[in-house]
Amino acid sequence: MYMCLDAVKKGFLAGCRPIIGLLLGDPNDNYFSIAVATVEAKTKDSWGWFLEMLLNDIGESENISKVIANTGHRLYLRHLYANCKKAYGGGTILRDLILSIAKATYVEE
Repeated sequence: MYMCLDAVKKGFLAGCRPIIGLLLGDPNDNYFSIAVATVEAKTKDSWGWFLEMLLNDIGESENISKVIANTGHRLYLRHLYANCKKAYGGGTILRDLILSIAKATYVEE
């Protein structure tokens, strides 16, 4: 199921920067939720479907497409960190290594 309310879409297009953050789970009151979806599983296919639906709703601008194209390898950073922390223990070295993944500009990096 996918939902994007027209008033929210118009508010985003009229007053927000063309940057979209992708959240897994329920956002708190500090976020401007453009669209929400319920999917069978968190997979590449469901993310692709969601992003396609979102871009159809808000229109595909060059800036938004660029942001989305560069977020593919960052989507599960929080889960990756939690799993590594559980398996290997926390610490600043692990945190810094995981954060360097998020700052990478291409997948191989």
